[in-house]
Amino acid sequence: MSQASPAPVTFDASPAQRGLTLEPRTLEALREGVAALPDSPFALRVHELLECLSLGVAGACLRRMREFDVLARTLPSLGRLSPFAWEGLFSIGEAMERLHAQRRVLGHPARLAALLLPLADPPALSGVDAPVPLAELVLAGDDAERPPLVEDGLAVLAAQRVLRQGPDSAGAAELLGSHLLTEALDVYALTLDATGGSRQVLEAWRARQGA
Repeated sequence: MSQASPAPVTFDASPAQRGLTLEPRTLEALREGVAALPDSPFALRVHELLECLSLGVAGACLRRMREFDVLARTLPSLGRLSPFAWEGLFSIGEAMERLHAQRRVLGHPARLAALLLPLADPPALSGVDAPVPLAELVLAGDDAERPPLVEDGLAVLAAQRVLRQGPDSAGAAELLGSHLLTEALDVYALTLDATGGSRQVLEAWRARQGA
């Protein structure tokens, strides 16, 4: 007799969105759900995580999800974040909140790239000069393939180094022709917001994009 498949696990950001606390029974149920995350389909786990970052409370959600170990159970590479890099990730989440307040919506690939920024790029968020290789950032497991949104998210992440070098650098022409350029620029803008960096190079890209 075959066993039933685990029930889909979803993340609920509504308590943080409303400024509410969770009662003990709800907390216990949440902990049980988190423990079951590794048994849920990889694509579903990633999708639900990214959906939480679209609700306008990304910073609060990231802090709560770290508290319950949701992030590392969904994307194990996030377990490699140092305390400094965690703060960098929370800064990115807060920048996402400010973007949401301007009624700007990030796509899933951009949200995933933003989530992985402190591991891969830039040092101002991670505190280290040696980033984690892109191939090690999202491991779907032996029995699953990486969804297309993950491949796009990693491409958006890889584009960040080209963006920092400016629209006249090597690789710029290819990036300008990419369907992911807008999302890559959105993530670059998030980084600058989170770190207080100059927007001069970003504006040069925006001008070249609209030319």
